[in-house]
Amino acid sequence: MKKTTSLAPLALALAAGAALATAALAGPPIRTAPVGIQVQKTKIDPSKLHFAADLQIYSLGAKNSCPCQPAGVDAMLLPNLEVVVTSQTPGIQAAGTITVTYFDLMQGRSVTRSIPFSGLAQASRKTFSISNTPLLVRKSAGIRAEIRPAPPVQEKNPADNVRIIHQCMSSYVVQ
Repeated sequence: MKKTTSLAPLALALAAGAALATAALAGPPIRTAPVGIQVQKTKIDPSKLHFAADLQIYSLGAKNSCPCQPAGVDAMLLPNLEVVVTSQTPGIQAAGTITVTYFDLMQGRSVTRSIPFSGLAQASRKTFSISNTPLLVRKSAGIRAEIRPAPPVQEKNPADNVRIIHQCMSSYVVQ
């Protein structure tokens, strides 16, 4: 009597292995929502994105030294005026506006100057010239500088976004 082996189990095992290999190469299974549940795709509105920033008016004053200041007069004489700003914003190139307001005694009116800026990187300092000509400013009104970030950046520490001076000082001295 001759012993016969069936090749059917071997063929079945090979077919199952091939099916598994094909399924593995095809990638992950496609997931679908369970029956009765609807999936909605939503687009992100860029105007709703917000990034936290910490911008600061580092210093405000004359570029170099201050000339002789008139005594007993409600005035301060500045040879020029500049603002130094800093950013402590990780991973964001901040942009916004610097606004400086003072009462110009020569013109007899309040003056506001706004300077847009961009590309203020983390841990950087940038100097902005407000005036390259001498200014005679009402001392009691002072000089007020404010920095405001542009959307989608929002300031996380607004307390250091405004600086007011009532005497001429060098912009390289932190007040």
